[in-house]
Amino acid sequence: MKKTIVLVAFIALVLILSSCTQETKQAGDETLKDCVQYEGADYCAMFYKPVCGKLKEGGWKTFSNACTACISGETEGYKEGEC
Repeated sequence: MKKTIVLVAFIALVLILSSCTQETKQAGDETLKDCVQYEGADYCAMFYKPVCGKLKEGGWKTFSNACTACISGETEGYKEGEC
């Protein structure tokens, strides 16, 4: 009975984790979120939820939100939170 419960819990965990489809790419040691969802955007909502954008020319810069980081043309991806 214990083995069955453990097996069911393990399968449920695997299914939950496999359903997470966050777009990410590896850049050195950091895991960056991709900007695919903002492709073609001309403007962004003005709210403050800071992200740390990985600059194409090297370095990091804090942006007010993911959309502004992505449509700036300066970034190759971002992480949640300030730099």
